[in-house]
Amino acid sequence: MRRNGSGSIKEENRKLFTRHDLALAVILLLTGALLMFLVSTVQEKGAQVTVTVDRKLQGTYDLSRDREIRIDGEDCYNILKIKDGKAKMISADCPDQICVKHRPVSLKGETIICLPHKVVVEIISSEMEPGEGIDSISR
Repeated sequence: MRRNGSGSIKEENRKLFTRHDLALAVILLLTGALLMFLVSTVQEKGAQVTVTVDRKLQGTYDLSRDREIRIDGEDCYNILKIKDGKAKMISADCPDQICVKHRPVSLKGETIICLPHKVVVEIISSEMEPGEGIDSISR
């Protein structure tokens, strides 16, 4: 640092990011990408999908068989489509349509939830019973 004629301090060579900061950022990004890749490859493909309405099991369906399932509630409906081993909500008469906008699910533990209709679609493995997931203790 050097003082100029007015007595204030003028900083020289001040940089926002140094080479070390950039190297650290790159290392953190690569580590995060590697962890995301490892987690996605470890996840198990689901074999079945369960549909519950207001916490009551409506049905369990194989992901290996393509079909459309109408889920009826009190004055409401949802339509679930199973195709190519994936489940997707393709239609619902709820106002927000969040469940319809959700991407297809196929991995064990993934869910599609329609809050207004109290519908939960969950992917399970063939040997797991509905409700045996992580949240079964809290129920």
